[in-house]
Amino acid sequence: MEVPELPMVFIRLLTEKWVGREFEIECHDIEVHGIPDNCPPLYKGPGVISGKEKGAFSFRLHNQIPLSEKDFNLFIGKNLQNEDIQARIFAIDYEGIHWTGGWSIPNVYSSKSGKFIVHGQFEQLSTIVKRYEGNICSNTTELVFANIPEVPLTELVEEERKHRGEKVYSRTWANRHELNFNGVKINFLISNNDNLFHITADHKEGFLAPYVENWIPEALTFITATLTYPRMIIRHFEDESRIFLRNTPSNIKSKMPSPILGTPNDRKEIWNIFKAYLEECVRCNEFEQLATTKIFSEVIIASTGTLQAFVLSLAVCVENLIGQLDEDEQLNDVDRSDVPDKDTWKNLKNYIEKWEGNTNVRDRAIKLLYSQIFSIPIKKKMEILQQENVVEEKHIKAWKGIRNSLAHGKIIEFPVDKDFWLKRNILISMVYRLVLRKIGYKGLITDHASPDIESIDFQWERTYSAD
Repeated sequence: MEVPELPMVFIRLLTEKWVGREFEIECHDIEVHGIPDNCPPLYKGPGVISGKEKGAFSFRLHNQIPLSEKDFNLFIGKNLQNEDIQARIFAIDYEGIHWTGGWSIPNVYSSKSGKFIVHGQFEQLSTIVKRYEGNICSNTTELVFANIPEVPLTELVEEERKHRGEKVYSRTWANRHELNFNGVKINFLISNNDNLFHITADHKEGFLAPYVENWIPEALTFITATLTYPRMIIRHFEDESRIFLRNTPSNIKSKMPSPILGTPNDRKEIWNIFKAYLEECVRCNEFEQLATTKIFSEVIIASTGTLQAFVLSLAVCVENLIGQLDEDEQLNDVDRSDVPDKDTWKNLKNYIEKWEGNTNVRDRAIKLLYSQIFSIPIKKKMEILQQENVVEEKHIKAWKGIRNSLAHGKIIEFPVDKDFWLKRNILISMVYRLVLRKIGYKGLITDHASPDIESIDFQWERTYSAD
């Protein structure tokens, strides 16, 4: 396809048209290309690109390219052998917008007219446009969500309706919040039709696209304890906007509580946790999700399943987070004197190999030793975290009880007693304390381990070795 002249559009109209609802984009031309860039299209013709409120996108086109006998036989052969052909989608709609679809495996079948109809699914749909909004959005990233996350918005808006000069209806609600993150302005807004959630963030050195579009949802996922993915991502530059529509999961339910519950005033403190998590993303400077986000997301997913899966996931998450702290050299006081170097291990292994007993027992002993001798017992790491006031004795005790029993095949029996529910809440508390320690946050949190789920001032002090 030729390089297009960018069409002028209203960005706001596009978001309302394609986010949070089913849509169809009628195209006068859709091309399906294979992997090589310098080859003509495999299929070409008019068709439709469509999407639902959530999930992947699909296309359907009526192929207008005559297939040679060789191509037809190749197509039949591919079908008979159940082989897949990876392809990319390029389209032009009737408003002149040029679209690019992600990788797809097209399906082809013959219609009654003898023409081929091609259809398939893909994960991402993108385009580049010029905006009528001018420079209002220049050098920002905008994220548009089809679901409104449960975050404390602080700015109020009032709506009034009058009849013959008299007020007949009014309502006031919070629909926006603004925060400053290291000199970057980040705005959170519920759109006027109450079904879309927008986040805009200015660009700054060290805080640029495409990283920002991943970092903000990661921090949002943590403070809401819900998997949070934008349906639309818009990278606004000086003269153009690059729009990406992305596949989002159909189910984002969560039974993991937020790190801060309670009064609206307490809930406002969650923005400080958001900034601390965002700061961790900036520090790591990775495009892929943080290891912390990945393991926390697993906990969120497990929270909607069985109780056994949830508590086991919490226990695994605790162990993983402690390992991350150690790898990040944030546990300086851990005693490593009994961890051998390679030469010491080699000498020990040679000594064991000289044992003249049962060779199977000997080999098994060497494997067990090797799998554990270079690692620091997690008990020692927990002792350091206890000294730092990150965790308490009740957290360590609850973790040991649940981890050891469930990891070795014990099944939870119903009805579940109160003690077990308390241990679950203690593990939830432990997970949050470890994540907050990892991102360096100190301040107000909810103590999920307390009987009344009260707010506490979470203060810890990092320990340093004497060297």
